[in-house]
Amino acid sequence: MPAAFRRRCGFETRTFPLGAAGDILWYTVIMIITISGKPGSGKGTVAKMLAKKLRYRYFSIGEMRRAMAKERGMSLEAFNRLGEKQGFTDREIDAWQQRQGKKLDNAIFEGRTSFHFIPHSVKLFFDVNLNEASRRIANDGGHWRRFEVTTAVPTKTAIRRALMKRIASDSKRYRKYYGLDIFDRKHYDLVLNTTKMTPKEAARAIFIFLAKIKEKSRNVHKLRIKKGPYPQRVHK
Repeated sequence: MPAAFRRRCGFETRTFPLGAAGDILWYTVIMIITISGKPGSGKGTVAKMLAKKLRYRYFSIGEMRRAMAKERGMSLEAFNRLGEKQGFTDREIDAWQQRQGKKLDNAIFEGRTSFHFIPHSVKLFFDVNLNEASRRIANDGGHWRRFEVTTAVPTKTAIRRALMKRIASDSKRYRKYYGLDIFDRKHYDLVLNTTKMTPKEAARAIFIFLAKIKEKSRNVHKLRIKKGPYPQRVHK
């Protein structure tokens, strides 16, 4: 486990259950988690699950950008194109999350660049096959519209094309303004390929990862693992 990772982890002594009946793991929780990844990888769904389980605040940078686009009467696709020329579309929100990361505890930030602007966070990346991402979005009637598919009945092919445009625009903007390749795995503490994973399986993998930190480092007094009954309340 990298020494830099051990130094920057901040944990509390809250305990929460993990696992099926008869196989309960208890773990204490980190102060800030950042989740980046490809669209359709389930990062938003899993981030909300983690926030609910850990009783953390949850922030979606993507939703904030969509709100900015809507305020200007623009689609997200048009807003992204504007961002390729004008940095305010990213820099305003990125400056905001950087400030929040310095003053907040117990929060999950879901955003492409959150790991970069909150460097002391535990950094997660969700990968996914774009065909599977397209299938998930196509099967979610309320979800596909956010990906700027303009056809009346979105097909997986149309959705996949839209996702590729988003990834290309994101890559272009972040390299231009920050010299940052968000898809470089070296930035992250844990990379999950969620192509064949359910959200619950992805969440469990994250909790298990956190538990292993304790096993690998005596310098981290953050995670406890013990079997026991489902706690009736949060213990501080």
